[in-house]
Amino acid sequence: IVREYFDNGITSSETHFLKGIENGLSKDFYENKKISSIGKYKNGEEDSTWTEFHENGKIKSLGTFINGLQQGDWKEFHENGKIAASGKFEKGNQEGIWTEYYKDSTISKTGLYVLGNKSGHWKSFYEDGKLNMDGYFIEGLEDGYWKIYYPDDQLESEGIYATGEEIGIWKYYHPNG
Repeated sequence: IVREYFDNGITSSETHFLKGIENGLSKDFYENKKISSIGKYKNGEEDSTWTEFHENGKIKSLGTFINGLQQGDWKEFHENGKIAASGKFEKGNQEGIWTEYYKDSTISKTGLYVLGNKSGHWKSFYEDGKLNMDGYFIEGLEDGYWKIYYPDDQLESEGIYATGEEIGIWKYYHPNG
């Protein structure tokens, strides 16, 4: 076991090694001695379920690594314990539908990832649940027809993106219509 320490002498991490390579349980700590993360290494790579914690002790993120790459279901949490984000990883890339949440569990944004890039239809919302943005991505760049709304549901702007650049005529609307 290799231990590292903060300047004040409190343990900051404990990691098992085998023949000089990380192998087995690994723990990181906050200066208040609470665990900040825990998981296992295999042949120097993260290879198990890993859990990160907020300093208040509540789970910050929970997911699995296989051969050093994030794989499968992944969840992140706010300090209050409520869900912050959820989705899947495939060989280290975000994949499929991902959803992010405000601290009160209302959805802040949702959309599709393909090979780690935003792709397809995405929406974002204000904290009260009203639509903020509605648009499309291709390989992580805005592409296609987009609408952006004021918090009172009034249309703020609309137009077309092509590979991340606004093209053509965009319409912008005054908050009072």
